[in-house]
Amino acid sequence: WSAFARSSLSSLNVQGCVEEHHGLLSGWVSELGKSTSLQTLCIRGNPVLKDHVDVLMAGISIGGTLRSLDLTACDLAHVCTENLPPRSLSSLEALNLSENALDIASLVALLAATSNLRHLSLRDAALSDVSQLLHAIASTPLRSLSLERNKLNGISGRPPAKQIADMLASGALRLHSISLMQCSVENEDAAALLHALPASPVESLDLCWNNLTDDIAPSIEHAITASSSLRSLRMYGNAFSHVTEEHISRALASNHFITSLQFSSVPPPQTVRFLRRNNNLRLMNREGWMPHLHHYFGSTFRDRVFTLMCIFCLEDDKLLAMLSR
Repeated sequence: WSAFARSSLSSLNVQGCVEEHHGLLSGWVSELGKSTSLQTLCIRGNPVLKDHVDVLMAGISIGGTLRSLDLTACDLAHVCTENLPPRSLSSLEALNLSENALDIASLVALLAATSNLRHLSLRDAALSDVSQLLHAIASTPLRSLSLERNKLNGISGRPPAKQIADMLASGALRLHSISLMQCSVENEDAAALLHALPASPVESLDLCWNNLTDDIAPSIEHAITASSSLRSLRMYGNAFSHVTEEHISRALASNHFITSLQFSSVPPPQTVRFLRRNNNLRLMNREGWMPHLHHYFGSTFRDRVFTLMCIFCLEDDKLLAMLSR
């Protein structure tokens, strides 16, 4: 391990295979962090490292080259940053702490030690209230935030989705990508988030598998119609029907920017994909090319450039009629 640390290695992936050996692990972690060539380090699935993360962070602050760090599922509960000067982790641009149960205070302190962090993943991290975390993020250049699979309930009647919406609207957050998949988001909060999109730089929003219904269809239409930055909107796994489908169809007529759109109705529908190039819509399904539609579109049907996915229960006659228009 020390040889790895002293080499010119730029990327190292040691998932689920690190073991303590006669007390040498701490020294290895320290040397690894101090590496002046390592840029990507993935040590996910190694709970034995939970007692050595502080040493790793101290080493990274000295080495100053690590850009991407993945500590997923390392059984972390606390990261001590007391001995780290502010912005001492300035080289870090991507940090994955998913599947750990870190306390918010540790996360906030860790963010304070960074200055160039662009991507933060906290999937399935036992988070409920993230108010303090969001305010800490506001003072960073973070562009991508994943909070998937956290039961975000918030406090004082302010759900996190609504807080994010308010901070996007005020310009406090400058996120380009937000994932709130399976976060117990309700209609009212999702509507506020969707209405904040046109005035924000958000390019990708994931609200899959939440508690959303057709009641927010007008908000979805508004977001697609009014936003010039939005490129990807994912909302499958919610209780949408043809009502939402009609709102989206109207919105797409005036939006020439969006390239990925994923929805579904309940029960699970037949999957349909729209392929869009310039102003032409092309279609394929998950099982392969539909022969009758291949003849309908001609030889250019297979020419994929951008993917515009709409997962709906669409009958062929309705689909052909829409495409004809």
